[in-house]
Amino acid sequence: MKKYFIILSLSYLFVTSTDALVNNSIPYPSVTEIPKEYDYLSPDGAEIRELLEMKGGNLVHCTLPAGGVSQAVKHQTIEELWVILEGRGEIYRKLGNQIIIDHVSGGSSIAIPIGVDFQFRNTGTTELKLIIVSIPPWPSANEAIKVNNYWTIENKILYD
Repeated sequence: MKKYFIILSLSYLFVTSTDALVNNSIPYPSVTEIPKEYDYLSPDGAEIRELLEMKGGNLVHCTLPAGGVSQAVKHQTIEELWVILEGRGEIYRKLGNQIIIDHVSGGSSIAIPIGVDFQFRNTGTTELKLIIVSIPPWPSANEAIKVNNYWTIENKILYD
């Protein structure tokens, strides 16, 4: 399994795999800024800004507006690692009969294994901003399967 080193700086991200270090090659682009405009809305309704991708995974910046609630989903083939950069929220995860709800804020890290139902919401008054690493890279919009929401989605227009 490849290991990735992630260095977060104010607006720059460097991602280098151990293979690239061994082969003395750096994938292009290896440095990118977080764009002001989002690229698309994720299947769960959050704003996604694509950053970097390598064969083992990809890196995105995600924003959920104040008061926002994502659509509950589960992934079929990918795992995700999240790092909360700013804001406050809660994340719901369910596997079988086990339900976990965690409070998160800047500095929190979260693991989303394959097949786990999850939903997150912004409980703060500012945007909830996070970095997500998908392993392997996000394959398509069909990856996320909608499941029953734990929290009610108030703003249906944003998520339809």
